[in-house]
Amino acid sequence: TTITVVTNTGATATCTVTVKEKAVVLDKDHITMLLEGTATLGATLGAGEKITNWHSNHEEVVTITVGENNTVTLVPHKAGAAIISVKTASGAEASCIVIVSDNSVALDNVTMELTEGDETILQAILGASVEIISWETSDDTVVSVTSKLGALETATIKALKAGNAVIKVTARKV
Repeated sequence: TTITVVTNTGATATCTVTVKEKAVVLDKDHITMLLEGTATLGATLGAGEKITNWHSNHEEVVTITVGENNTVTLVPHKAGAAIISVKTASGAEASCIVIVSDNSVALDNVTMELTEGDETILQAILGASVEIISWETSDDTVVSVTSKLGALETATIKALKAGNAVIKVTARKV
């Protein structure tokens, strides 16, 4: 694509813009998981690309088992954080932050930024034999939290006005 600028005196300048396809993109940029489960991470490759390496920067927290179709299974070992990265033959890289929780419940997002009027879904990740009792916000003038009876694993978060609030989910063993 060429961009041309013409001034009112007739002078011109041009710039040629080339947009390249990303060589590798991960299907998630962050994952929250519990100690008792596993998670899957996938990569989409640009034309002609090949994965040369998957890597966990903290294998004591989470290790990788390489699967088929450019995916890996993440196996947690202890609570903490790790960065999972993938590298292609052309040197392109992508990464995903993985948080491993030793609680019986975790949330799929630990921080979020919303604009007034935005809505998003917050997902609870539950351990075995755990059920959610309630969702709550520390400031119901900033965000509202709504969950549907029978579908308590998710809550709709709606931004009402500028400010900060903490979302809390309470769970119990069953």
